[in-house]
Amino acid sequence: MTDILEARNPATGEKIGEVPVCEDPASAVAAARAAQPAWGATPVRDRAKALLQVRERLIERQDTHLDSLAERLREERVVRVIRPILAGTTLDDVPLDDIRFVLDLGLCRYDQGGGLVIANPIYREVIPRVLAATPQASLTMVRPTWLNDDGSLNPQLLLAAFLAFWRQHGQPCCGPRPGSTRRSRRIWC
Repeated sequence: MTDILEARNPATGEKIGEVPVCEDPASAVAAARAAQPAWGATPVRDRAKALLQVRERLIERQDTHLDSLAERLREERVVRVIRPILAGTTLDDVPLDDIRFVLDLGLCRYDQGGGLVIANPIYREVIPRVLAATPQASLTMVRPTWLNDDGSLNPQLLLAAFLAFWRQHGQPCCGPRPGSTRRSRRIWC
Protein backbone atom coordinates (compact mmCIF):
# COMPACT_ATOMS: atom_id res chain seq x y z
CA MET A 1 0.00 0.00 0.00
CA THR A 2 1.28 3.45 -0.93
CA ASP A 3 1.71 6.00 1.84
CA ILE A 4 -0.17 9.27 1.43
CA LEU A 5 1.26 12.64 2.40
CA GLU A 6 -1.19 15.43 3.23
CA ALA A 7 -0.60 18.72 1.40
CA ARG A 8 -1.44 21.74 3.56
CA ASN A 9 -1.82 25.43 2.81
CA PRO A 10 1.15 27.04 4.58
CA ALA A 11 -0.82 30.21 5.29
CA THR A 12 -3.78 28.53 6.97
CA GLY A 13 -2.62 25.00 7.78
CA GLU A 14 -5.75 23.72 6.05
CA LYS A 15 -5.53 20.41 4.20
CA ILE A 16 -5.73 21.09 0.45
CA GLY A 17 -5.01 17.64 -0.94
CA GLU A 18 -3.12 14.38 -0.73
CA VAL A 19 -0.02 13.19 -2.58
CA PRO A 20 1.20 9.60 -2.86
CA VAL A 21 4.69 9.06 -1.44
CA CYS A 22 7.13 7.52 -3.92
CA GLU A 23 8.19 4.16 -2.47
CA ASP A 24 11.19 3.63 -4.75
CA PRO A 25 12.62 6.94 -6.00
CA ALA A 26 15.72 5.27 -7.45
CA SER A 27 13.56 3.11 -9.75
CA ALA A 28 11.50 6.13 -10.78
CA VAL A 29 14.66 8.07 -11.69
CA ALA A 30 16.09 5.05 -13.56
CA ALA A 31 12.87 4.65 -15.56
CA ALA A 32 12.89 8.34 -16.44
CA ARG A 33 16.53 8.15 -17.58
CA ALA A 34 15.77 5.08 -19.70
CA ALA A 35 12.81 6.83 -21.37
CA GLN A 36 14.69 10.11 -21.99
CA PRO A 37 16.49 9.17 -25.26
CA ALA A 38 13.22 8.14 -26.95
CA TRP A 39 11.46 11.22 -25.56
CA GLY A 40 14.31 13.45 -26.75
CA ALA A 41 14.10 11.92 -30.25
CA THR A 42 10.37 12.63 -30.41
CA PRO A 43 9.58 15.77 -32.43
CA VAL A 44 8.76 18.83 -30.31
CA ARG A 45 5.27 19.08 -31.79
CA ASP A 46 4.51 15.47 -30.72
CA ARG A 47 5.92 16.06 -27.24
CA ALA A 48 3.80 19.19 -26.84
CA LYS A 49 0.72 17.29 -27.99
CA ALA A 50 1.43 14.48 -25.49
CA LEU A 51 1.87 16.96 -22.63
CA LEU A 52 -1.36 18.74 -23.53
CA GLN A 53 -3.17 15.38 -23.47
CA VAL A 54 -1.72 14.62 -20.03
CA ARG A 55 -2.82 18.04 -18.82
CA GLU A 56 -6.35 17.41 -20.11
CA ARG A 57 -6.52 14.03 -18.38
CA LEU A 58 -5.33 15.52 -15.09
CA ILE A 59 -7.90 18.28 -15.27
CA GLU A 60 -10.72 15.92 -16.24
CA ARG A 61 -9.87 13.42 -13.50
CA GLN A 62 -9.40 16.21 -10.96
CA ASP A 63 -6.36 14.47 -9.54
CA THR A 64 -4.49 15.69 -6.47
CA HIS A 65 -5.96 18.87 -5.06
CA LEU A 66 -8.19 19.78 -8.01
CA ASP A 67 -11.23 18.18 -6.37
CA SER A 68 -10.58 20.32 -3.29
CA LEU A 69 -10.20 23.34 -5.59
CA ALA A 70 -13.58 22.60 -7.18
CA GLU A 71 -15.17 22.58 -3.75
CA ARG A 72 -13.55 25.91 -2.83
CA LEU A 73 -14.82 27.47 -6.06
CA ARG A 74 -18.39 26.89 -4.92
CA GLU A 75 -17.90 29.19 -1.93
CA GLU A 76 -19.62 32.54 -2.44
CA ARG A 77 -16.65 34.58 -1.17
CA VAL A 78 -14.40 32.89 -3.74
CA VAL A 79 -16.93 33.33 -6.56
CA ARG A 80 -17.25 37.06 -5.71
CA VAL A 81 -13.55 37.50 -6.49
CA ILE A 82 -12.97 34.99 -9.30
CA ARG A 83 -15.98 35.75 -11.50
CA PRO A 84 -15.09 39.42 -12.16
CA ILE A 85 -11.47 38.49 -12.85
CA LEU A 86 -12.54 35.96 -15.47
CA ALA A 87 -15.06 38.41 -16.95
CA GLY A 88 -12.48 41.21 -17.08
CA THR A 89 -14.59 43.50 -14.91
CA THR A 90 -13.79 45.40 -11.74
CA LEU A 91 -13.99 44.01 -8.22
CA ASP A 92 -16.23 46.91 -7.17
CA ASP A 93 -17.79 45.89 -3.86
CA VAL A 94 -15.77 42.76 -3.09
CA PRO A 95 -14.78 42.75 0.59
CA LEU A 96 -11.04 42.92 1.22
CA ASP A 97 -11.33 39.78 3.38
CA ASP A 98 -12.57 37.84 0.33
CA ILE A 99 -9.60 39.04 -1.71
CA ARG A 100 -7.19 38.07 1.08
CA PHE A 101 -8.88 34.67 1.28
CA VAL A 102 -8.31 33.82 -2.41
CA LEU A 103 -4.74 35.13 -2.14
CA ASP A 104 -4.12 32.91 0.90
CA LEU A 105 -5.59 29.92 -0.94
CA GLY A 106 -3.17 30.56 -3.79
CA LEU A 107 -5.98 30.92 -6.33
CA CYS A 108 -4.96 34.46 -7.26
CA ARG A 109 -1.90 36.66 -7.14
CA TYR A 110 -1.07 40.25 -7.90
CA ASP A 111 0.48 40.81 -11.33
CA GLN A 112 3.31 43.27 -11.99
CA GLY A 113 0.82 46.08 -12.55
CA GLY A 114 -0.85 45.43 -9.18
CA GLY A 115 -4.01 43.83 -10.55
CA LEU A 116 -5.41 40.55 -9.29
CA VAL A 117 -4.99 37.59 -11.69
CA ILE A 118 -5.48 33.83 -11.57
CA ALA A 119 -2.38 32.44 -9.88
CA ASN A 120 -1.03 29.94 -12.42
CA PRO A 121 -1.62 28.40 -15.85
CA ILE A 122 -3.27 25.25 -14.51
CA TYR A 123 -5.75 27.27 -12.47
CA ARG A 124 -6.41 29.45 -15.54
CA GLU A 125 -7.53 26.22 -17.25
CA VAL A 126 -9.36 24.60 -14.35
CA ILE A 127 -11.24 27.49 -12.73
CA PRO A 128 -13.34 28.48 -15.77
CA ARG A 129 -14.16 24.80 -16.42
CA VAL A 130 -15.31 24.23 -12.85
CA LEU A 131 -17.40 27.41 -12.79
CA ALA A 132 -18.94 26.59 -16.19
CA ALA A 133 -19.61 22.89 -15.51
CA THR A 134 -23.15 23.26 -14.15
CA PRO A 135 -24.38 25.80 -16.74
CA GLN A 136 -22.68 23.77 -19.47
CA ALA A 137 -24.43 20.59 -18.33
CA SER A 138 -27.78 22.30 -18.85
CA LEU A 139 -27.04 23.22 -22.48
CA THR A 140 -28.24 20.99 -25.26
CA MET A 141 -25.81 19.94 -27.94
CA VAL A 142 -26.14 21.94 -31.14
CA ARG A 143 -26.25 19.57 -34.08
CA PRO A 144 -24.39 21.26 -36.92
CA THR A 145 -26.74 21.17 -39.90
CA TRP A 146 -24.11 22.81 -42.11
CA LEU A 147 -21.80 19.80 -42.36
CA ASN A 148 -21.71 17.03 -44.93
CA ASP A 149 -21.88 13.39 -43.81
CA ASP A 150 -18.07 13.20 -43.89
CA GLY A 151 -17.78 16.21 -41.55
CA SER A 152 -16.68 18.69 -44.22
CA LEU A 153 -18.26 22.13 -44.43
CA ASN A 154 -21.20 22.59 -46.79
CA PRO A 155 -21.28 26.31 -47.68
CA GLN A 156 -24.91 26.21 -48.92
CA LEU A 157 -26.12 24.66 -45.68
CA LEU A 158 -23.98 27.07 -43.64
CA LEU A 159 -25.53 30.04 -45.43
CA ALA A 160 -29.04 28.66 -44.88
CA ALA A 161 -28.32 28.11 -41.16
CA PHE A 162 -26.86 31.62 -40.82
CA LEU A 163 -29.87 33.20 -42.53
CA ALA A 164 -32.24 31.29 -40.24
CA PHE A 165 -30.23 32.47 -37.21
CA TRP A 166 -30.14 36.05 -38.52
CA ARG A 167 -33.89 36.13 -39.09
CA GLN A 168 -34.45 34.98 -35.52
CA HIS A 169 -31.77 37.02 -33.70
CA GLY A 170 -30.61 39.86 -35.99
CA GLN A 171 -33.20 42.49 -35.10
CA PRO A 172 -30.98 44.42 -32.61
CA CYS A 173 -28.49 45.07 -35.44
CA CYS A 174 -31.14 46.61 -37.68
CA GLY A 175 -31.87 50.29 -37.51
CA PRO A 176 -29.97 53.52 -37.76
CA ARG A 177 -26.28 53.56 -37.07
CA PRO A 178 -25.55 54.74 -33.50
CA GLY A 179 -25.25 58.51 -33.47
CA SER A 180 -27.05 58.84 -36.79
CA THR A 181 -30.19 60.93 -37.13
CA ARG A 182 -31.42 58.91 -40.11
CA ARG A 183 -34.47 56.81 -39.49
CA SER A 184 -33.69 54.16 -42.09
CA ARG A 185 -33.84 50.48 -41.17
CA ARG A 186 -30.49 49.61 -42.73
CA ILE A 187 -28.25 47.01 -41.25
CA TRP A 188 -25.15 48.69 -39.83
CA CYS A 189 -23.27 45.88 -38.13
